[in-house]
Amino acid sequence: MSRSLHGYTGGMFEADFLYRADDPRYKALRHTDAQHAQNLEAIRIDHGKHTFANQIQALLRGEDCGYLEHEQSNPPTPIANDVHAHIVKLLEVEDFGYDTVRFLPCVNSTLDTKGVDLVVAFTDPRTKRECFVTVDFTVNTRKVDEHKYSADVLITPNGAESQRFHIYEYVDDIEKSTKEEERALKEQRRFAMADVIAAVIQKRLQLKRRPMPSRPQQRTHSS
Repeated sequence: MSRSLHGYTGGMFEADFLYRADDPRYKALRHTDAQHAQNLEAIRIDHGKHTFANQIQALLRGEDCGYLEHEQSNPPTPIANDVHAHIVKLLEVEDFGYDTVRFLPCVNSTLDTKGVDLVVAFTDPRTKRECFVTVDFTVNTRKVDEHKYSADVLITPNGAESQRFHIYEYVDDIEKSTKEEERALKEQRRFAMADVIAAVIQKRLQLKRRPMPSRPQQRTHSS
């Protein structure tokens, strides 16, 4: 991925991904890395003892969630909306409705202190199984190079990866690219982000479906 982002911070990337520029929530997220660290430290002190499961349930109830209910299945920005729509199509659940996949932003929340900026919630309409994928937004090339993140999926401006499931999809820049090539790169990167998230969901569901190994029968000893 590109290493020169000219002062573009992770907070700016999160804001651009999740909110439109005229949204009051957009300005609140375009923080510097130092401001973000201060916010997280205050949250960590107040809510550090909450369990991960409790935090997910709080998000589902709308607490600390950065989207209103209708936005969760119809994100307000073109990039988030495209990624969401691609995930729905990749999971082949369009006929069941786009609310089978929900985006639950949690920037500046308790989950953010654990390296999670977004939770993608999927409810399989055929089995009613639930699956949650945690996402970290970053422009930090060190996180990519050294795979230093705790979320299931790392999203960067150039694509996404999941170290946990060994999935890596990045689309490199083209030198002196035309406007048409830039549009194609943008679409490829959005599809790469969706593909990684959808692949992790599918792997999680496969693990849940996997039957427990049967115990070997005990031998009976004849007297």
